[in-house]
This record gives sequence, C-alpha cells and structure tokens, in this order.
Amino acid sequence: MSRKGRKGILGWIIPITNMERLLYSLHRITGIGLTLYLFIHIYETSMRALGRETWISTSEFLDNPVFHIGLLLVVLAAIFHGANGIRLILQELGLIAPKPTQPVYPYRKYHRERRVYIVTITMLILGIGVAIFALRDFLILLEVLGK
Repeated sequence: MSRKGRKGILGWIIPITNMERLLYSLHRITGIGLTLYLFIHIYETSMRALGRETWISTSEFLDNPVFHIGLLLVVLAAIFHGANGIRLILQELGLIAPKPTQPVYPYRKYHRERRVYIVTITMLILGIGVAIFALRDFLILLEVLGK
C-alpha cells in the first residue's frame, strides 16, 4: 500500500499543505491554550479564598511583564479562535459556500479558499488592533512601575 499523500501526525503539526489545514491546526492549538488558561485563571482566582496574604503574594507574583505578554497572547488567541469559529459555523450552515456545480474535467478548486483568506485577513487586522491597544497599556504600566 502506498503512503503517498499521507502525512500522518506530521501533517497536523506542520500544516503547510493549504490554508484550511493551517486554520484547523491553529484552531485546535488556540482551543487547547484557552482551556489551559481557563483552568489556570480559576486556580489563581481561588487563591483569594486562602486569605489576604496569599492573594497579595499571588497578585505580586503575576504582576510582571512575562505574564502581561502572556495575557496579550491569550487575547489574540481568543480573537482568532472566536473569528475562526464563526467562519466554521457559517461554513457548516452553508452560508458562505458557493452554489454546487456539475463536476466537469478539469476539476476546479473549491472557491472557499478566497473566503478563507478574507476571514484570515480580518482576524489579523483585529489581532493587530488589539495588540496595539494592549501594548500601549503594557508600556504605560511599565512606565508607572518604573517610577
């Protein structure tokens, strides 16, 4: 049996075959990351129940630039995951799919590629906008902490 065209787990990790596969992989990765963040955030917030000193020490530990950059990445992941999820819902409902045509040789590529690029560019623009505002606030925070 020939294994030509079968990439296995490598095709999931390195999705260079097409944009749809890349978005699929990023959607999975951001979903896992957001789930991990949710559990970490619940644990961090539950430190409040252990007393004032524990809460203050936890807050002081998390108040550093590394965690602020991590929060920025969480926001960007949430924007990507949400926008891509909306695209997937619209695609599943058939609202952004082209009208079906008779398959005639030579077969044409599915016209969804252009829509995928439009959604991806929209997600990038939203992400850059959020990053600009978040970095501005981050720089203001660093300035305040430096004084």
